[in-house]
Amino acid sequence: MIKRIFGFAGIIAILSLITGFLVVTYDIGGIVKSTFEKKASEFLKVDVNVREIKLDIFKGTFIASDININNPHGYTSPHFVEIRQLYTKFNPLSLFSENITINKVTIESPKMTIEFNIKNNNFSQIIKNLKVQTPEIPEHNKDKLYKAKADRKAVILEHLEIKNLYLHTLAGVVEANLTLNNIHLKNIGKDNNKLLFEQVLLIVLEQIYKDALKANIKSPSINFDKTLNNLRGSLKDSVKSTEGKLKSLLQ
Repeated sequence: MIKRIFGFAGIIAILSLITGFLVVTYDIGGIVKSTFEKKASEFLKVDVNVREIKLDIFKGTFIASDININNPHGYTSPHFVEIRQLYTKFNPLSLFSENITINKVTIESPKMTIEFNIKNNNFSQIIKNLKVQTPEIPEHNKDKLYKAKADRKAVILEHLEIKNLYLHTLAGVVEANLTLNNIHLKNIGKDNNKLLFEQVLLIVLEQIYKDALKANIKSPSINFDKTLNNLRGSLKDSVKSTEGKLKSLLQ
């Protein structure tokens, strides 16, 4: 009798583990997808859509497919960034500690459009949107713990790799294309600063922005400042021409 009870309990335990594994690995993907889209949209102040997310807590993998980050209002191109796949490897045990450790994030061949208008560009606008609601990043001080958001876990990003970033520059009727070499960032938040997710994201975006600017300055066919000045000049000429036509009609 006792053997049967233990045998029955063992079967129940195994079935529970299998069910739990299936739920965590597959069903939770839909919940994570909606949360990911909601939080990313709130941080960046633009719509963020993801086709599919696969999360395996036991293996420590997070895979997001077909991520589209829309442009802020006032820009003509529909998307700021299009990412076919974002692969993340994390330490599952770190979910139970103070710091969530992300071992590696890999993004392959993303497409980015940097669009200029008279006063700004979409990339700097998105960074500005994120900065507005991101707590100030504390200075490097091992004795100073970051407690502004004590209820949330800090994030450590050990390695980020972006491969073959396709960059499309758009300023009015002027367009240019460029592919950036691989971008690597390491050990963000590993200096006891207790960085939050949005702070890590801000550091990453600002570095990519700097790399994009450098790449365009080095390119003989593309220059952000020159393109923007040309656009401003074209608009000024158009305004003067319109003013001249109006004056001639009124005389």
